[in-house]
Amino acid sequence: MNRGNILLRVDGSAHEGLGRVARCLALANALQRRRYQMTFISQIDNHSWPDRVRRFRHAVVRTQTGAGSQDDREQLMREINSRNPVVVITDSPDIDESYLAEVSSRVPLVINLDDAAKRSFSSDVVINPLMGHTVDDYRLAPGTQLLSGQRYAMIRSEFRRARSVRGTEPGGPTRALVALGAGEVVQDTTRVAKALLKTKQIERVDAVIGTGQEGRDELNELLEQFPDRLHIAPDVRDLGMRMSKSHLLVAGGGNTALEAACVGIPMILVSRHGYHAANADALEDVGCAYHMGGHDKFEPGRIAETAIMILEDKFERKTMSRSGRMLIDGRGPDRLVTVTEILLRRSRQYKQVLAAAA
Repeated sequence: MNRGNILLRVDGSAHEGLGRVARCLALANALQRRRYQMTFISQIDNHSWPDRVRRFRHAVVRTQTGAGSQDDREQLMREINSRNPVVVITDSPDIDESYLAEVSSRVPLVINLDDAAKRSFSSDVVINPLMGHTVDDYRLAPGTQLLSGQRYAMIRSEFRRARSVRGTEPGGPTRALVALGAGEVVQDTTRVAKALLKTKQIERVDAVIGTGQEGRDELNELLEQFPDRLHIAPDVRDLGMRMSKSHLLVAGGGNTALEAACVGIPMILVSRHGYHAANADALEDVGCAYHMGGHDKFEPGRIAETAIMILEDKFERKTMSRSGRMLIDGRGPDRLVTVTEILLRRSRQYKQVLAAAA
């Protein structure tokens, strides 16, 4: 039995990364378990990700324009008229308040995912799955509710499975996993991997990158120098299992860091954006990570020194792992499903009352 259609408006690219698509997929899978029909309306600059979404039996409508443009708005309105959704979920920093207001006038419930807190919101619910922000950081329209923090972290099922696998620290050669992101961040991945490979304590480095070619030449040159110790993994589908088999992770400060905390792997974080820095600082305060600063200021040598310090201290690694697992339980998407159904019922009744009164 189909309980209704839900549209998700989200984009992803090799340059900006696919983190937004990944966290929307985590929420979509949770909603699907409650028998909602999910449709992604997306401009995804990656050939494999639409197939990943379809693998979970979600529909995908490819768009030719980025979120927030006039053409995009018109296409979304056509999809709303055609599919008659009960919920529209948006995850893009380029969608403005007027866009959200128009969608809200046609749909019972509008949910906006946002982690930057740099614009006004007129949707029914704003969800920030990252840590480090409060309600004072947001400009919310009357009646808009904010859900923020680790209880609403978007953890995909593969990381919840890896959490149970990594109940104890893995054996074998000491392995570091570098997953800083896509686009120009590949150059930072090369710098970090080079610094880690210079240390004798780390026997293997796995560099996870996107599908783009930017920065790949330098990384391939490093692979020629360390063919037995460096492994390059573009567009991986098993990041959770790679975390479960690694002793240390070097990552950005966004959603990947929250998924890693759920798995329970010690982390060194290099934030890509200011709002990621707030999340990374919060994870450092909890004790499950070390934050080295922004990607434009960090020192690879300092990361290597911190990595050695963590790897030589078994008690520190256990403490970091336990702190992360206690902080993120992986049930964020399920909590948001409960919130969605409660608000959807209230919103339907409220809008019916308004329509009858008019």
